Amino acid sequence: MEEILGALPAAPESPKAKRIEGLGDYLQKSGATDAREKCIYSGARGFLARTPVGQKMEMIGLAQEAVRSKDPISHYVLSWQQGEQPQPAQIEQAVDLFLDELGLTPHQVFYGLHVDTDNVHLHLMINRVHPDTFKVIKPNRGFDLEAAHRAIARIESIQGWRREENGRYRVQADGTVQRDHHADSVRSPADRRPAGSGPRRHASGAQSAERIAIEEGAPLIRAATNWAELHERLAAVGLRYQRKGSGALLWVGETAVKASRTGRDCSLLAVERRLGAYQPAPEGQTVAARLTEPDRPNSPRWREYHAARLAFYAEKQNETRMLRGRHALERQALQAMHRQQRETLYQSTPAGHWRGHGAELNVQRSLLAARQAAEQAVLRERHQQERAMLEAYWRARFLSYEAWLQAHGGSAGWPIELRPPRARLVATEAVAVVLQSHDIRAFVAIVYGRRVDYRRLSAPSGLPGFVDRGREIIIHAETDRETVRAALQLAAQKWGAFQVEGDPAYQRLCVQLAAEHDFKLGNPELQAELNAAHAELQSVRRPRDRCTGSTSGPVPGPTR
Repeated sequence: MEEILGALPAAPESPKAKRIEGLGDYLQKSGATDAREKCIYSGARGFLARTPVGQKMEMIGLAQEAVRSKDPISHYVLSWQQGEQPQPAQIEQAVDLFLDELGLTPHQVFYGLHVDTDNVHLHLMINRVHPDTFKVIKPNRGFDLEAAHRAIARIESIQGWRREENGRYRVQADGTVQRDHHADSVRSPADRRPAGSGPRRHASGAQSAERIAIEEGAPLIRAATNWAELHERLAAVGLRYQRKGSGALLWVGETAVKASRTGRDCSLLAVERRLGAYQPAPEGQTVAARLTEPDRPNSPRWREYHAARLAFYAEKQNETRMLRGRHALERQALQAMHRQQRETLYQSTPAGHWRGHGAELNVQRSLLAARQAAEQAVLRERHQQERAMLEAYWRARFLSYEAWLQAHGGSAGWPIELRPPRARLVATEAVAVVLQSHDIRAFVAIVYGRRVDYRRLSAPSGLPGFVDRGREIIIHAETDRETVRAALQLAAQKWGAFQVEGDPAYQRLCVQLAAEHDFKLGNPELQAELNAAHAELQSVRRPRDRCTGSTSGPVPGPTR
């Protein structure tokens, strides 16, 4: 495919309605009145109306909602190389991939395939106004052409088109898309892939995992009549369908492909509409061993290379699973110890109860919660470090077939330089006492009668950053993100779930921190914003606000 021609802006004097009507007619006209333009295939998405006239009126109405945007309509052109012509299914898939890469899948779009030039080309008119929020979306934070070129690379790889000579991006062997800094211009013509040489294969001698998912996995997903059948059929060919967050992944051996990339009807939402709520694969189900399809099984030592590659990724998966399991056990052990400490506190008075000593109990609970929150932060940091160390150890991908042969000669095994030396994973006492300046460990608790002030260790005689008054935690003026984070850590340790009170800016900051650190906000009105914060985190800063909670347990109501 050739490069994108770009997003074509509207003339300044053109109103939204005139632009949408004119461009919509141009995209989808058949050529009956103008022999120079011929649209042989067209479509539209994101509309309730079924007729072109109704769809255009619907797009105009949504565009008018964006009163601050003069022109929320983007026009893109995708052009195939001479001699190439996509089929209807390929056009629909190309639109899927393009919208997915730009993050505009739910948006309104008109598209039409034109054949009036030597190069078949597809026009897309996209309304950047989100149909639910009415906000104007900036694809890829304004760098939409970069995202569009990534989409081109994916379309070329999945559908087997000739790669544009100076294409900006290239699909790697593991299915990821990376910028081609060298481009084809730095290679000799003899090294370039000849036109019409068949489906793309990667240097590892393996077919693209995304193509395998589309060509083999997608038909099995569509044919399944229930979840058990879906998992069984995929496992028989070495594939797995797993839920991941709000979507799903289709695993090809050890390579994950977004299920939605294999087709809109293979996304988790689409499959759940057809088969019901997601059901995981049965425990212990056997999945056939598979990486990707061998391209040259008769080449010298191919089977040996294939087996070594399988063993490499099997060891990687096993070590990752073991680390996750150990981390889960350590978290559970710390939580159990904290529960025991709280129970011991409630039974620690000489009389065996705290009646008449509520103020003292609140102080002791605050001090205990602060210490436990610091221990939670230490454990979380150590787990992050260990995951990073393991990731660095396994960061290198297994060598390509040619590089493996060159590195080994006549010997078997992995080359020494394939992975860096393993660093020792050592937990020392020193780690637990290292004070960080960004969370509750940077604060010291000072008791004043019925309240506990929390001041920075760097300024213990200064003003408190926040104050625990038992049933509420007051965050003082002139505070910052780190202080709010420490206060929320204390609230989460004391109450589990809690509610925040303050102006909108402060609440947005709490939402961002809750998304980052898994705090459970009990505010029903903040749940939608909390879900959105996982996609795009923003830092805000606001003085004098507070978070409140219940001393009797988690706050009722929805939490993340």
